[in-house]
Formats: sequence, C-alpha cells, structure tokens
Amino acid sequence: RFAYFSASNTDGESWQPIERKGGFRKDSNLEAEYQLGEELYSSISGGQSRPNDFDEGHLTSFQEVLWGKENEQKRAGADTFFYTNCVPQHGSLNRGAWRSLEQYLVKKGADPNELKISVFTGPVLLSHDPYYINVIDGTYIRLPVAFWKVIYYKAVQGLQAVGFMMSHRNLLLEEETITYDKDEVTRSAEEELKDIFMMFPKATTYQVSIDFIESITGMKFFDEGVIFPFKQKSSRELIFKRIEVERPRGMEPTSFVDSPMEYQLENILI
Repeated sequence: RFAYFSASNTDGESWQPIERKGGFRKDSNLEAEYQLGEELYSSISGGQSRPNDFDEGHLTSFQEVLWGKENEQKRAGADTFFYTNCVPQHGSLNRGAWRSLEQYLVKKGADPNELKISVFTGPVLLSHDPYYINVIDGTYIRLPVAFWKVIYYKAVQGLQAVGFMMSHRNLLLEEETITYDKDEVTRSAEEELKDIFMMFPKATTYQVSIDFIESITGMKFFDEGVIFPFKQKSSRELIFKRIEVERPRGMEPTSFVDSPMEYQLENILI
C-alpha cells in the first residue's frame, strides 16, 4: 500500500521556489483500500501511549516540481501532496539528511546550473520489513526502513546517473515503533488499541551504486549509454550499516517547514 517508486523531471532553467501549502490527502485515481492515509499517520502521530517522531515523507519532493509557468508550478506542487506519494519517515531522517539531499538536487544542482534532471525515488520494500507496532484497521502494516533516489543528468561526458540510499531502521527500533515479532504487534494493539551531484555533502555515507538499488528493489533502470561514475562495491550488510541516519543533536520533533538548509551533508562523489 506504499508506492514502489515515483518519478519527476526538474528544469533548472525555469525553477522558482513558491510557498508551500496544503496537506496530504487520498488520491481519487486509486481505490482507497490500496492507500495508507490518515488512518496510519494519525496513529503514528498520537495514537500510542508514548510519543514518536514520524513525518509524512514525500517521495517526489515539493521542491523538485517547481518549474515551468506559475500555474504549472502550483498544480505540480499540489500534486505532491497525495498519499500515493507519501511514506512514513522518522523526523530525523525526513527533516535531516533526506531533506538536505532533496534541496541539494534542486538548489545546488539543477537551479544554479540550469540543469535538466530526472529523479526517481522509492522505498525499499522487502518481504521481511518490520511491522508497525500498532494494528491499523485490523491490518498488520509492514513499514519500509530504507529509501532510495536515482538521479539522471547530462554531464560533459554524456548522460550520467547516481544513486543514494538512507535508512531510519535504528531510530525506529530505538523508539520501539517497529517490531520484527508479529506477536508484539498484537499485544501492543490490545494495550493501545534514509562534476555537480558528486559534490553532495556526506556522499561517502549515503551514496550507493545503481546496481545495488536494482538488487534491493528488483527494479531495472535505463543504462544504455549511461555513465555510472560511482562504482564502489561493498557488502549488503556494510551498506545498510553505513546508511543509517542518526538523530542530529538539538533536533526538535516539530513539523516540516521549508527553511534555509541547516543540516549539511559532506563529500559527495559522483
């Protein structure tokens, strides 16, 4: 009931920031039973006896689609606020490293360099993903613990593509928001009824090969004539350990507000 992936284009030549308005809503183009909306996120926000720090996380970000004519920008921006473009992300991920990557792609990549980029984004959906600690409408919900982005762009050498992946698994386990034991969900329910783009900061932490994203997601990305500059190979276990996002010191569990980039990532290699 989460999207496999989302896709967007960004034209840096006509990109302009606009005020972010609105909240998430169900997509009328898809039957409601195939979407997770307020029934999940209201539980995540306050349905437990203990607080947690989940955000409604964009797949295709609001920032990525703000190009073209003004009316096109507004319509595209509004279209990012469907639950079909939403995944639950821990606030330390959504408002930290993930947000920094989203803004870097546009504000440090596409916009100042007038680049046209294509961005694919999705959760890593695995059969052994952990369960959310509460039953939602009588259903056990498995939550993705890692997220990826693949960016295509034209460089001097030709068409290139880079990938990134981030995880919030450790944060969720620490807060007991997820469990790998289905019986624990039942008990809890009864009691409580992650050239320009290579310069992205912290690339050494979150950058992964496109091959790795393909192996994890089962997807196949276009590769004919495409240059993949990041070739580092690591074991699956080491990569998942490396991409875990930590809670930044002093970060408050407040709702997302688009403001100047304060959380910085360092040393991207493309």
